[in-house]
Amino acid sequence: MHTELRYALVALVLLLGASRVRAADVRVDAATRIRAIALRFDGPHRRSENEVRAALAERGPGWLDGAQSALAWLPFVTRPEPRRFRPVELQRDVVRLRRGFAEAGYPRAEITYDVTLDERRNQVRVTFRVREGAPDVIQRVRFEPVAGGAALPLPAGQEAVWRQFERQVAAVHGTPLRAATMLRLERDARAWWQDRGHPFADARIETALDSLTHAAELTVRLEPGPYAVIGAVRVEGMTHVREGTIRRVLPVHRGERYSARRLAESQRAVQALPIVRLALADTPEPPASDSTIGVRVRITEAPPRLMSAELGYVSDAGVASEVRWTHYNLDHRALSFTALGLAQTGLLAISDQPEVRYRGSLTLQKPAFPTPRMSLIVSPFAEHHDDLTDRARIAGLDLTSVYQFAPLRSLAVTYQFARTRVYQRRLDDFAAGNVDLLQLFEDQAQGLLDSLGSTLRSSVVTLTGSLGTLDDPASPRRGIVLRPVVALTTPSAGNTTEYLRADATLQGYLPLRRRSTFSARATHGRVFPFGHSLPGSDAERASRYLQLRDVAFTAGGSGDVRGWANDLLGPKFPDLRVETVDGTAVLRANGYVPIGGLARSSASLELSLPLPGLSATWGTFAFLDAGRVWTPDHRFQHGFDRPGQERTFYSTGGGLEVRTPVGPIRAGFGYKLNPSLEDLVSSSDLVDALVAGRSPDDLPQRRSRRWQFHLAIGSSY
Repeated sequence: MHTELRYALVALVLLLGASRVRAADVRVDAATRIRAIALRFDGPHRRSENEVRAALAERGPGWLDGAQSALAWLPFVTRPEPRRFRPVELQRDVVRLRRGFAEAGYPRAEITYDVTLDERRNQVRVTFRVREGAPDVIQRVRFEPVAGGAALPLPAGQEAVWRQFERQVAAVHGTPLRAATMLRLERDARAWWQDRGHPFADARIETALDSLTHAAELTVRLEPGPYAVIGAVRVEGMTHVREGTIRRVLPVHRGERYSARRLAESQRAVQALPIVRLALADTPEPPASDSTIGVRVRITEAPPRLMSAELGYVSDAGVASEVRWTHYNLDHRALSFTALGLAQTGLLAISDQPEVRYRGSLTLQKPAFPTPRMSLIVSPFAEHHDDLTDRARIAGLDLTSVYQFAPLRSLAVTYQFARTRVYQRRLDDFAAGNVDLLQLFEDQAQGLLDSLGSTLRSSVVTLTGSLGTLDDPASPRRGIVLRPVVALTTPSAGNTTEYLRADATLQGYLPLRRRSTFSARATHGRVFPFGHSLPGSDAERASRYLQLRDVAFTAGGSGDVRGWANDLLGPKFPDLRVETVDGTAVLRANGYVPIGGLARSSASLELSLPLPGLSATWGTFAFLDAGRVWTPDHRFQHGFDRPGQERTFYSTGGGLEVRTPVGPIRAGFGYKLNPSLEDLVSSSDLVDALVAGRSPDDLPQRRSRRWQFHLAIGSSY
């Protein structure tokens, strides 16, 4: 009885309230369900529908509910719960919408709704109608001291920097008076002074609004507070690591001008030590009479030893696992030691030729060596792999020195010495027209390595940089990052090949709306052989190129041009294998292997969007990719690939993603817009046609080969 009375009263409120109700007698009860919730804008508007919908608590059934209902007959798939209509929550949604518009700078927004009842189904359709109204617009921003009148006491030599700050703030002129904008102005003004010796600077905003023109003038009242320099620096909380190790990485020292930014850098620098679980840097006391302020650094140590095991899946490598054992404080000076075992088994891989890889390594990392911002990493390793390129074993040593300027701003120098034993090369030596095709197939199937040698040596210095800024490295929405890589072989007899390899990737992210992001990526690379890697004659073109295949560029895959499988965009060759059938060796082709090239260019444009009806953790994306792999140096025209494989290829597609704290989990399809003949015909049909002397252009082409499925954990690029 009480429930019926409650719904009767709510129905009366809907009829008599300020909001419009289409039906004259809308009777709802506890069984009434929501059929749909619509949003209509009356007149011009700036806020998007998705941005407005995010404030609603009442939600109608989405397409996922329909899909779940259709699959409810499957095991472990339950029918979705009906969306119960809650009239009280509907009224609260009106309040939420009005508050959201006011905070966005539209205090005069009008929110009404219509409720239509389907009595036969006992379902309601709710339509919110929004008249955005004129916004309050920021016309001017001024900075004045709290006392008023007198000019701000700017720090010596900072006048030009302050003027630049004022010009940056002027970018808000003409924008709606948002609550978030005012909070940001207060924060930025406070931070400017706190970074220049005023630890207790404060700022607050006063607003003057013209009710006729809706123009707002903002006055930021500043109280710089006393000037201070760093006094004593205390370090607390050490159990295993020595205090001197913590002090060595701190960028703040006694006698320096106080800076909140440097204090934050201190916290990040200490937090970066593997032995430290949590670091906090603060100023617990106000400045003393001599204008000094103490700094306190508190740390919580992590357990000194950690063992972890992971099991995962990669579409190109199948079931994968990793086992890691780490000691974070081997010498009580934060020296860390890690033993790592990695296995990519190839089981259940989507790729015809999975990337099988087994790797083991030992790593010693010494932080703050030889300077506080540098670290030294020593890592011997051993690896066995069987992939599209070859089957081989590698043993070597990496020596790396990293200089960390700031997050996402670093420079690393690596020296690697490695020795590779090649057991089978997917491609073999031939010069076009000089070797019969059947003989080439036989040589390739037997894995002859006469022209390459079975042991390869490399001694390489690599310079790797990172320059940029991102709002969230795991799931970025704003920022730009440049990552250049340059590798050069050392002038020694320890190198089988000699080359300079340069590669650079530029990525950018731009938020379009509350949950929509536009991102772009461009990459270009080139290999410049020299010394004994240059062919001495036309007959050496193929063999010299094959010696460079480990450093040649490829394209395609979930992190590149997504219409193609991993590394299979551009020049490729049938993957020939010998199988024994009834005691007879039979030559078979199973997919393709990449040939690669001495140059590569690729680019991607991507739009990430929210998924209607689902939470912010779910999203969808669409992309357009392009890429080219080719060999511009005519001295290395090997003749492996057929004509037309070195042009620029394009793909488009999209998919779904689930955002997690460690990055998005993405599943999607890519579609080849201009595939080559090899992309559309099977390798076995191509080999049969070439052996028989038929034209490959007449082979049956499969449209299904235009599609490529990708599954990835983490950013797609």
